[in-house]
Amino acid sequence: MSRTDGAAALAALRAFTDANASGDVVGMMKLLSRSTLEAGGFSGPMPSDFQFAFGEPEAVDGAVVVPMEARPGGVGPESDPVMAMRCIMVEEDGAWKFDLAATMQPQMEAMEAALREAGEQLGEAMGGAMSAMGEAIAGAMGGEQVAEGASRWEDAPRGPGPEDLRELPELMRMEGASAAVTEAVGKDVPVLADMNGLLGLFGATDPGPMIPWLDNEFCAGLGPAIAAAGEVSKCVRSVRIEPATDWGEHFIALDGTDLVYRADMRSDDGWYRMREDLMRIIPGVVLGLAASEADVPEGRTSLPSKESGPTVTRYREAWAPRYMREISAAVDGAVALDADWESFFQEEEHGRGLAVWGLCRVVGAVALFNQAHPQAAGWLRAIRLRNGGSLESASFEDGVLTMGLVLHRGEGGCFYECRLAEVLGERSAE
Repeated sequence: MSRTDGAAALAALRAFTDANASGDVVGMMKLLSRSTLEAGGFSGPMPSDFQFAFGEPEAVDGAVVVPMEARPGGVGPESDPVMAMRCIMVEEDGAWKFDLAATMQPQMEAMEAALREAGEQLGEAMGGAMSAMGEAIAGAMGGEQVAEGASRWEDAPRGPGPEDLRELPELMRMEGASAAVTEAVGKDVPVLADMNGLLGLFGATDPGPMIPWLDNEFCAGLGPAIAAAGEVSKCVRSVRIEPATDWGEHFIALDGTDLVYRADMRSDDGWYRMREDLMRIIPGVVLGLAASEADVPEGRTSLPSKESGPTVTRYREAWAPRYMREISAAVDGAVALDADWESFFQEEEHGRGLAVWGLCRVVGAVALFNQAHPQAAGWLRAIRLRNGGSLESASFEDGVLTMGLVLHRGEGGCFYECRLAEVLGERSAE
């Protein structure tokens, strides 16, 4: 490797992290290798306030490897990095590109090997299996052993506490959509819209033009999708339509027994335009009610807003145990949680993301999978949860469900219940 090659490769990697800081996704993609793009190995930028430190470039098998560490903004270089990797830079058409897929491969292989080791220890004896698994994963993966171990989480809260709730704004009943959902489900299920908030997305005040579109085209397909969950669909109290808190934000989630559809109508990608999408997503979400005892009073919500929501600490102490209790009940067995809480280092932002895309999605996924493929008690033994950095991932092996979430990307970096159910089935079917 010439000095010029090393400097050029390092400059390309610096340009990639600079593009990340400015949110320039196109610029980042231009600096990625063809193999990374073809493999779909790039899922979007990391948090823009990340600080990056680079080591000396070195030649390895025709490529240039640049050591890189990432730390959250505001911390000094002496603090432990949240991510450290040996970035592989390859030359393509006379320009240096970041081979992200090859860079991440050793870490993924190490994760799989550690999970296999954990699974072997789990199978030695049922009596000591769960504690052995916790120690194996913690040691192999560098994670913290969960003090609660493999329990049924009987002492966990049954629902959100008063500090987790906030008042809802005034809601308008969508008459046409309410009638359609009520007919499909077989009980009165009102569809309610935060009309003022939705109009605020466009800086408008007159609801007249929006009501017919919202009541018909936007809500088309909601009723059959909810009813597809079966008898549990009758547990749905209402459907609530809310405005996005960020550009393009959209998701469908449970809030107690209310089904919430948050959307950004300003963007073509900010809502589900196809009925097939609703039919794919909603049944798994609604099936989460089968194991849930959460009760959110009418007029209140537990879902995060732009200004409020659980911190990571609050989620760890109260929300996660609640969902683990529901998951344990759904699989009729003790389930351990091995969460790398330190990787969720942005207390407020990551806390709000976990409230929407965290363990709540596993509750519905387990119910959806059990519905299609009845399992023996205790088939799910542990859940491993971590911040995926820039690459989301989900796998299931030897009774361990592993999820790496990229929370700031929402649906693009996390998993709906239907996808997690597929992950559970992929390994269980082997």
